[in-house]
Amino acid sequence: MDYILIYGSPFVLMTVLLMAIFFRHKPTNGFPPDNMNSCTIILAAKFVGPGHPLIDPLGTLSGARHLFVNYFFNQTSYGIIEGGFIQTNFGYRGVSTAHIKPYAWDHGGLQWQVQTTQCEELIHCLHIKTIQYHHSSYRYNFLLGPNSNSFIWWAFAQCSIRIKPFFSKYPFVGIDYYW
Repeated sequence: MDYILIYGSPFVLMTVLLMAIFFRHKPTNGFPPDNMNSCTIILAAKFVGPGHPLIDPLGTLSGARHLFVNYFFNQTSYGIIEGGFIQTNFGYRGVSTAHIKPYAWDHGGLQWQVQTTQCEELIHCLHIKTIQYHHSSYRYNFLLGPNSNSFIWWAFAQCSIRIKPFFSKYPFVGIDYYW
């Protein structure tokens, strides 16, 4: 029995590492911090997550990131705004889309608070632009855009917030589609 455990340990370790790469748990439906008590907008970027069995692991290993927004009015009104796609055939082909996910919060990835004196107006504008984008018919392109990153850039630009100087084409693939 001891030999099986000794020889089995590297196999178990490799299996766990591969599972961690390919099937990572992504917290997507959490709650804002308890001490958050005023209107807040957080721009966040997490690694491209699981979904497509070939592209996502390669995207993760390359360091590609997915931009999204956590918004907060108060402890009973908050959510996530993010882009994505509606798959129409094999792979990452389809229609670019955007969603508002009320009562969701994602603590994953890098996060930056958006400094604004008009927080509520900006959240309202982001909601309107998300709905407009969702009803458009842009073809989705994982690498070049439009994609989730170019949607976030577009929505912020439409709401008079400039994020261009802070974010580059890599690792935020597709962010420059609307430039």
